[in-house]
Amino acid sequence: MAKWVAAGPEGVKAYEGNKMLTFDFILQVAMGRAIPDDELHRLSDLFNTLVRGLLAWPFLNIPSTPWNKALKAQKELISYFQAGVTAARQQLAAGDQAPAVMGRLVAAVDEDGNRLTDKEITDNMLLLLVAGHDTSSTTLTRCMSNLQDHPEVWQKLRD
Repeated sequence: MAKWVAAGPEGVKAYEGNKMLTFDFILQVAMGRAIPDDELHRLSDLFNTLVRGLLAWPFLNIPSTPWNKALKAQKELISYFQAGVTAARQQLAAGDQAPAVMGRLVAAVDEDGNRLTDKEITDNMLLLLVAGHDTSSTTLTRCMSNLQDHPEVWQKLRD
């Protein structure tokens, strides 16, 4: 939010700003740590490439098609989450707690004593991004729009 204030009179495009805000929030909740800006933007670009490919039909895995780019982006995102899984497993092995959603998934044990596989965890982390990102940013943007349309409500919230 400090970046929005710093934008000054130029302002911020609410939807794009909310998309990055919610993407950052979801990653922090998932990974249990702040994500540096350069890493956040790289991951956001990968995520957007993945989503564009998921919406581009036909799904042709030939170079330079949206689907091919999406598969490459997915592989990089999975690799990012895999590094988090590995770190969380090391923390647990050392007797420490692993943070956030990642830590919960790594530590989870079913009634038979089985743990989730790395693939199950990384797939769930990717699902968390897909399921939570656009819905949250769209809802937040609609709330902002409604507050702009009803300044009396905005004033009540500020008071």
